Amino acid sequence: MSNLVVSNISDGTTSVGTGYVVNGSAKAWLHSASDATLYDSFNISSSVDVIVGDSQFYYTNSFISANYSATCNPRITSGASYTGIPTTSSNSGSLYTRGHRSSSDVETDMRMNAAMFGDLA
Repeated sequence: MSNLVVSNISDGTTSVGTGYVVNGSAKAWLHSASDATLYDSFNISSSVDVIVGDSQFYYTNSFISANYSATCNPRITSGASYTGIPTTSSNSGSLYTRGHRSSSDVETDMRMNAAMFGDLA
C-alpha cells in the first residue's frame, strides 16, 4: 500500500490543511426510511428495524471505540405536526436509534438522517 503525504489540498483558489479534511469529515452517514431501509449511506453495511421506533445501523468499518459523535435528524412520515426526538446509543460497530414523538413520548417509526464523526479502527 502506498501513502500520499500532503499538508494542504487546494482547488486552485482556496487551500485547506489535510488535517481538517481527515479529522473533520463524517466517517459514516445514512439516510433511511421509517422501516430502517437505507436510501443512501456511507460506511453502513446493513440496517435492522428492531421494533416500532427502534433501528440499528451497522458500520462497514467500525470506530476505534464507542467514544465518537453521532448526530441524528429524524423525520416522522405521518403526523408531521409532532417533533421526532432521536435517542441514540452507540458501540464501535453500530448505531442504535429510538424515535419518539415529543408531544406524547410514544415511540414512532421515522426516517432518520445521521452523521458520525470519530476515529475508525
